[in-house]
Amino acid sequence: AGSCHLAALTAGGVVSYPGVLLQQLRSNDTIIHLDLDNGSWIGSVHGLAGIPSFLMPFLMQYQGRKFTFILSCLLIIIGWAFTYAANNLLTLIIGECFHGLGGHSLLTVSFLSMSEMIQPKYRNISLLLYGTSQAFGMSFVGIIGRYLHWKTAGMVMSCPIILALILGLFWPESPSWLAFKGRFEECEDVFKRFSVTTILTRFFSSKKVLLFSMSGSFVCMTLMSVVAYLQNTHIVAKDSMLGAYFIVCFVIVFSTGSNGIGFTLATELMPVKHRGLGGCIFVICTCVFHSSSLKSFPYLCVYLNLWGAFLIYAIYIVIAGVIVFVCVPDTRNKTLQEIEEFYQNGCYKERRLVCADLSVRQKFLNDNGL
Repeated sequence: AGSCHLAALTAGGVVSYPGVLLQQLRSNDTIIHLDLDNGSWIGSVHGLAGIPSFLMPFLMQYQGRKFTFILSCLLIIIGWAFTYAANNLLTLIIGECFHGLGGHSLLTVSFLSMSEMIQPKYRNISLLLYGTSQAFGMSFVGIIGRYLHWKTAGMVMSCPIILALILGLFWPESPSWLAFKGRFEECEDVFKRFSVTTILTRFFSSKKVLLFSMSGSFVCMTLMSVVAYLQNTHIVAKDSMLGAYFIVCFVIVFSTGSNGIGFTLATELMPVKHRGLGGCIFVICTCVFHSSSLKSFPYLCVYLNLWGAFLIYAIYIVIAGVIVFVCVPDTRNKTLQEIEEFYQNGCYKERRLVCADLSVRQKFLNDNGL
């Protein structure tokens, strides 16, 4: 899980890096100049470029989790190389395309791999830490982007994923994938190695944390809309920092759950035998929503004003929250098999311990006259 969390730092930086580019490239002392249209493409191309990553779940089924993790890391590293070498808009967009493809691929590979390779009681917190690491990377690149040149910031953000790539070379394969391929002896060996693995904590319920995060995000987004409207009507001063405070609060509550748990639950709820097709559909939807939201935001601000854009996002959070509350089960401490059985039976079956020692079982029956 450590290599996935390191990679998540860079993946988070990839998401926020277009903001650093847009801020610095709009200054007059740069050879690359932007307008509203091509500036929006720098951010939104991530989603479009990520669409081919729908093939990653199929590749995972045939080549394994280790191979696809290393490949995803390499794609992002190539993106940083293009970005560093860029002296025109086209090269920058090519670099951002590699970032989009690698970032979406890494997200899919990391969540599917961790959901299979980590014990159920530790799985949720490990997946949550991925979102936390990603959120930290998003914030960190924004901070260093204020003090470092955009090329230097890119080189700094490439360091964690290079280390993750090195660690990935020492990965074992997923026991689920080995069993799927009929390599049962290797599966047993890897399973024994994982059985002694420990992680720090296990006290979280994904569904409850997600609903808490979505509720807080809705409140913050609504307040941001109200403040923006009051600024637009000159009731609140244009230079008021009140909206910025609500944005900071939104980032905090969003990072506690919504940023990662949605992907966590998706990987847990997919049956292992259908993860190829399910992962494909999930990746395509993620890429389309990602690209469309980034591409449309500048135009929403122009035609509906900033407060209107925030209000639309707040309504979207409410709709998503209702769907999660009604349709998504709580997966805490549940194995992937138990989650599959939930959708087959409509509820979780009560666990029962079976005594494997027949002599003890026979003694119990004899002592009780059975």
